[in-house]
Amino acid sequence: FDAQPGDDLVMVVNMTGSYYGDYPFWNAATTAAPDLLQQQMGLLPQLAKRGLCSAGKDISMGGLAGTLLMLTEASGCGATLNLDLVPRPLDVAWDKWLTSFPSFGFLFSVPSENLGQVQDLFQPHGLTCKAIGKVTKGTQVFFQQGGEQELFWDLAQSLTGFRK
Repeated sequence: FDAQPGDDLVMVVNMTGSYYGDYPFWNAATTAAPDLLQQQMGLLPQLAKRGLCSAGKDISMGGLAGTLLMLTEASGCGATLNLDLVPRPLDVAWDKWLTSFPSFGFLFSVPSENLGQVQDLFQPHGLTCKAIGKVTKGTQVFFQQGGEQELFWDLAQSLTGFRK
């Protein structure tokens, strides 16, 4: 509920894995060693204790696209998501990846001055951690790619009803 305009949108995801059948579930958990999974999950409280992010949400059944809308609506702000920066498997179409539920995936709103520390926390543990956009003022959420920008959603029209 506290993403701030100017914050970086940061995606943390375990790219090791594959889709579970034809379902939109990126499975990086069931074949991984339990101690590795516990170690990776243990990073989240460290992020909070160190105060490195303003807000965060797991990338849930709404995928990255839906999670971005939920995070920004709850915080009373907009965002620009740069698809050129979003990590994804090369053989996966955008519509599938943006609506997929990764077994380890999070979206954080991070003050720019903390980005390096956040990356230093996650990357040594086999996790991809990238800035993929910006939190903005207002209610509009845009997608950018290849220098073009398109309105994805205007949160003046409520999605979940959970507004700051």
